[in-house]
Amino acid sequence: MFTFKKSILLLLFLAISLIVSGTTYYVSNAGNDASNGLSVSASWRTIAKVNSFSFAAGDIILFNKGDTWYETLTVSSTGTNSHVITFGAYGSGNAPVISGFTTLTGWTNYGGGIYSKAISVQSTPNIVLLDGVNTPLGRTPNLSFTRGWPSNTPTVTSPSSTSVTCSGLQTSPSLVGADIVIRTAEWITERRTITSHSGNTVGYAATQYTPPAGAGCFI
Repeated sequence: MFTFKKSILLLLFLAISLIVSGTTYYVSNAGNDASNGLSVSASWRTIAKVNSFSFAAGDIILFNKGDTWYETLTVSSTGTNSHVITFGAYGSGNAPVISGFTTLTGWTNYGGGIYSKAISVQSTPNIVLLDGVNTPLGRTPNLSFTRGWPSNTPTVTSPSSTSVTCSGLQTSPSLVGADIVIRTAEWITERRTITSHSGNTVGYAATQYTPPAGAGCFI
């Protein structure tokens, strides 16, 4: 009787273990999203595939060491307190990298050191690397603010509170979405996002003060 009960308990334990044990999935740059992801040789390729999959409590998702993904990992499945969904790594070498950076190609050269590239993003980029170096927001023209307001800024003509014509502004590429900084009074500068651009004229939400003719501005 004791042996019989012990066997039943063992069977129950094995059954429970089978229920709560998770599945391990593999992801690598050399993988294929059409695979089942259940082994190194049948690994998935993209994080988009991981994001689209519904995982169960206790599942494990492993990324190949030494590989890099330029995607965003979205964890939409949930585990439990006792059986979490685990993300980790397999293989050897450096830890896998999941990066929000994207290498951009196909820039348009407008001359004068100005290049343009239209991108589609979910949020405004806040870091740009140029040849691997973190690069701050640029100004046009490329002014040097050592002390006070530079004397060589483009000057405002035909001013209003919602638009200015500013000599020296390039006519292309479009400046819509960039910010214009205007010296609207002797000791006041105002910054507005450009909403329209035609020639040397840009439009924006109304400034508090109307800039005087001859005031300085830069983008």
